[in-house]
Amino acid sequence: MTSEVANKLLVSRETLYVWLRGKQIPEPKQIRLGKKTQYLWTDSDIEAAKERRLKGQPR
Repeated sequence: MTSEVANKLLVSRETLYVWLRGKQIPEPKQIRLGKKTQYLWTDSDIEAAKERRLKGQPR
């Protein structure tokens, strides 16, 4: 789902992970699926990421 959120925001999946690691956006709830972790993006999580993306755009 992170890829879908990235596509929706017109950023790369890696950019979302950079924002998460840098605590520039709130971390969505996570679930473990075997050895992998899946983020559960809510509308408010996506909106926070969208606001972050808009702040990073040149004017």
